[in-house]
Amino acid sequence: MKMKIAVVTFVLSVTPAIAFASCSGGYKATTASECAGGQMWDATVQACVDVVNS
Repeated sequence: MKMKIAVVTFVLSVTPAIAFASCSGGYKATTASECAGGQMWDATVQACVDVVNS
């Protein structure tokens, strides 16, 4: 019985840590679909840049 309690306690104490570790940690990558109007994604600089019409 003590072994079951120890295993359940361990699993319940580790689960939140695993869930926290699997999230992105607040990092949010910008993608082309998130560029504002009149901008496009530039893979070289990894950012949205203004479109220049010539």
